[in-house]
Amino acid sequence: MPISEVEDRDTASVAGTIRSITRSAHGANPTFDCVVADDTGEVRVRFLGVREISGLLPGRPVAVHGKFCLLGGEMVTLCPAYTLLRGTLNSASVISGSLPSAANAAPAG
Repeated sequence: MPISEVEDRDTASVAGTIRSITRSAHGANPTFDCVVADDTGEVRVRFLGVREISGLLPGRPVAVHGKFCLLGGEMVTLCPAYTLLRGTLNSASVISGSLPSAANAAPAG
């Protein structure tokens, strides 16, 4: 599904390229955010309770599946399943299985 077609409260799968990564701590709780973009838009992918996820790097194509919501005017999904992709989005192939939650989001690739 193109990112621009994702609506508030949709459960959806999207694919795009990781545009940026942000690590932060809200109190004692770390978060790891990726902005994933395709030609139609972008979404923020937020993992709670982790500082790093192996394989999620700027420029890497990724598929994401989760529940999306508007948060502060931005489309966000929390702790989604994701799949690392090889190549470009037009010729991508899976290189790592998806993980169901951030609790299992240690090494992926």
